[in-house]
This record gives sequence, structure tokens and C-alpha cells, in this order.
Amino acid sequence: MESQTIMFVAIVATILCFVVGFIAGWFVNDIVYNTIQQMTTPRLHPELEGISVNEELLSVRVIREDDEEDDYY
Repeated sequence: MESQTIMFVAIVATILCFVVGFIAGWFVNDIVYNTIQQMTTPRLHPELEGISVNEELLSVRVIREDDEEDDYY
């Protein structure tokens, strides 16, 4: 083989290795990011899973059962 052919094969192989490495790194990064995110996300109590309130909160009623403060004054 001539030196030009060897140089061409080496350059093409290098470019292909960079492209394959970039694509493989992209996928591995996505898998690792999702795994770390799942491990660091706090889990809800089993009774609370699946319960979600999607409605707007229109009013709040506060019921105070302790009347000792009223008698103090």
C-alpha cells in the first residue's frame, strides 16, 4: 500500500471512531442522568401515590379547636 492510502484509511477510521464514540457517549449520558435522577427523587408514601389534586384551591377554612387562648385575655 502506498503511504497516501494508509493515511486515508487512518483518517477515515479516526473520524468514524469519533462519530461512534460521540453517539455512544450521548446514549450512555442519557441513561446515567435518568438513573441518577430516579435515585435522588424522593419517593412518596405508598398511600399518597396516585393521588393528585388538579383543581384550583378556592377557599380554606381554619378550624381552631383550642379555645384556651380566647379565655386568657
